[in-house]
Order: sequence, then C-alpha cells, then structure tokens
Amino acid sequence: MWKTLLTSTGEKAIKGYRASSAFRDEVLQQALTIHDQVVVDCRRQLRETKLVSEDIVRMIEHSVPEP
Repeated sequence: MWKTLLTSTGEKAIKGYRASSAFRDEVLQQALTIHDQVVVDCRRQLRETKLVSEDIVRMIEHSVPEP
C-alpha cells in the first residue's frame, strides 16, 4: 500500500513538474546548450579539414560565440 501511495505521489509530482514553466525553461536551456556545442564542433571540424575558407566558417551562426 505505501509503495503504491509513494509511486502515485511521485508520478503526480513528476507530471506537475513537467507541466511547469521551470521544466520548459530547463529543457529549452539544455537544447540551446546542445545547439551551441554543435555549432562550435562544426566550425572546428570545418577549420581542421580546410574544406571551406575561414570567411565561410565565420558566417555560420553568428549568435554563437567562439569558445
């Protein structure tokens, strides 16, 4: 009985958190972090392979700062 009650209470808490703006903000922040890292990695790989000019590399996603 207690296990069922705890499980039910935990599930309600998780559902409540997932519906909250705090959860949404955290997910969006993590997505932005992943995006920025992908951009940085892409630039690095393009620079290493030298398949495109540095001018082209700099044009990729201006909003993401260089590390």
